[in-house]
Amino acid sequence: MKKIEKIFSEVLEIDSIDSNSSLNNTENWDSLNHLILISRIEDEFQITFTPEEIENLNSFEKILKKVIRETDVK
Repeated sequence: MKKIEKIFSEVLEIDSIDSNSSLNNTENWDSLNHLILISRIEDEFQITFTPEEIENLNSFEKILKKVIRETDVK
């Protein structure tokens, strides 16, 4: 979880993120940064998301749960 938080912090240039953070309510989380976030997460955890998943992974909580399911990272 710390790795994911760090990626969010770096890409979005924010100090903190929580489970309620989403594309709709987080500063600097626009469509371009969304793609950068996804790309960095895919690289970091050696996973690949489908285009449909990328579109639906629009909150910190959804991304975190998906990464945990795909990698068993806690």
